[in-house]
Amino acid sequence: MKPLRFATIGVGGFARCHLDAIRLLEEEGLGQLVAVAENNVEANRSDLNDLAARNVRHYTDYREMLVHERSFDAVTVPTGIPFHAPMTVAAFEAGYHVLTEKPPAATIQDLDAMIVAQAKADRLGAIGFQMLSGAGFAHLNDSIKTGKLGKIKAVIGVGQWRRLDSYYERNKWAGRLRLGDRWVLDGPILNPLSHILNNLLFLASAEKGKAASPRWVQAELYKAHPIESEDTSCLTAETENGVRIYFYATLCAETSDDPMMWVIGSQGSATWRFPSNLFYEVQEGSTGKLSREVIDLGGIEPGTTTEVFRNFAKVLRGEESRVYCPLEETRSYQIVANAAFESSGRIHGIESEHVLRKAEESSISTTIKGISTLFSAAVDEHELFSQLGVPWAVQTEPFATQGYSEFPQRFVVSS
Repeated sequence: MKPLRFATIGVGGFARCHLDAIRLLEEEGLGQLVAVAENNVEANRSDLNDLAARNVRHYTDYREMLVHERSFDAVTVPTGIPFHAPMTVAAFEAGYHVLTEKPPAATIQDLDAMIVAQAKADRLGAIGFQMLSGAGFAHLNDSIKTGKLGKIKAVIGVGQWRRLDSYYERNKWAGRLRLGDRWVLDGPILNPLSHILNNLLFLASAEKGKAASPRWVQAELYKAHPIESEDTSCLTAETENGVRIYFYATLCAETSDDPMMWVIGSQGSATWRFPSNLFYEVQEGSTGKLSREVIDLGGIEPGTTTEVFRNFAKVLRGEESRVYCPLEETRSYQIVANAAFESSGRIHGIESEHVLRKAEESSISTTIKGISTLFSAAVDEHELFSQLGVPWAVQTEPFATQGYSEFPQRFVVSS
């Protein structure tokens, strides 16, 4: 069977991860890169020269590539958040399969346009939420769906990372709420820590391969960096099947730490520190005695962009039946992400006396004082920051998500 032929929109930034993944697929005989679209030629001259040496054709306009280059089967979209929807829709309308980087889009209406375009084109669409592709997620998800933990009551996710000002200077949309006439909403929820929130929705679902649908979301969104969008968030939500979701994320931690997830059921609980250790505590029969189990995931596939590409190619080659994250299954994530902004109403700035900014690595670091202790308390108490009496926190209202299809309704951009 011939390799799946790819074209990629973009060469720099995260596009390098897509290009590296396709290069590995080429070695396995599963994929082949035949074309790229990159309008910033001078900044990417070296990469473009390397690609030309491999007979990869270069276009400066992705629309021209979609119309005139008919030698590929699938398009990958590893571009900025505000460009995901128009580029994905254009690729579907041109008749191609599409693998789009996470998040699927900035808004629910953009995602719905992508889903409609996919249905009309009758092509495969997938989103690069690579954490769904790892052994840890598979083991935990199987344990939940087979009833090992009983009825699931709550799922909790925490991400504490550290990002310098240079992180927000890397492109024109980083840390922005809007770019021109398009929404961006860049922050932990819709970008670096979105994998955790998406995982929680899949773990909360009663059906394998499906994401749980939300009833309502209550969230508080804050910023300590001098940016437009959020860099620190907390939210709680309830799904249609009665599971409570708790999500805590920051890019202002003292140090970056591995993401953590907890699943609480009627018969036991699980703790997952991504990507390695998975712990279970399960009640034994009628005795109520807890049995403990540790699953060492060291050296096992943790979930990678390459595995997402490998799976995508194998599905289109008829060797596997389903992609890890179908485009249409990200609708619950997109609703929760947008509803978090709606519930918060706006991005709330954290006063300078609660923030430490200092020179670090030729840039500036931003740390919220006591953030690690606050996260521990929020996880233990299942509370939002305002409910814990944090002096800089602002109380918000829940946002009902039934029939939600247009962002924004409550959210406003403020200085």
